Amino acid sequence: MARRSESPKPDRDRVLELRLLRHPSDEDRSQLRAVFFGAPAYALLTEGKLPSDEHVDDFLTALPPGCKAETKYPFAVCLGPAMIGCADLIRGWPKPDTCHIGLLLLAETYQGRGLGTSAFGEIERVASTWSEIRRLRIAVVDANRMAFPFWERLGFAATGSRLKNSTFVSDVVVMERSL
Repeated sequence: MARRSESPKPDRDRVLELRLLRHPSDEDRSQLRAVFFGAPAYALLTEGKLPSDEHVDDFLTALPPGCKAETKYPFAVCLGPAMIGCADLIRGWPKPDTCHIGLLLLAETYQGRGLGTSAFGEIERVASTWSEIRRLRIAVVDANRMAFPFWERLGFAATGSRLKNSTFVSDVVVMERSL
């Protein structure tokens, strides 16, 4: 009788988790670089340029005005042992009861598989452990039109606020939802 060879587990059967990158190792930085360089369409669409090492540094350290470093939570999005993306949360910004999602990015080879929704579920789980947080907020670059249906499916709605940010090729649209 012939043995069946085992195929790799499909994505949906693997555990997706967030891993906090408070003190990233050189290996963490290398994997983050692979995530950003593995998602060139996002950088081109939102900033008009290809990803660079500056994206990794900004992800790990950039803060909105008035924020302190301890309010920033940069996460690796991991599928099993592999870092497939990253997510950035700012706790208590711009209001004490709000968690701002600064970025949720998956390498392009992992997009379109439902993993972004799973990653958001983990973001929501983390934010729900912070007793003061009642709202989730994101600012979507208007040029990134494909992102709007994703966030709307997750219950986010535009607040009517549009902000200018010189980093991006167009305004950002603020969206929120209750936690």
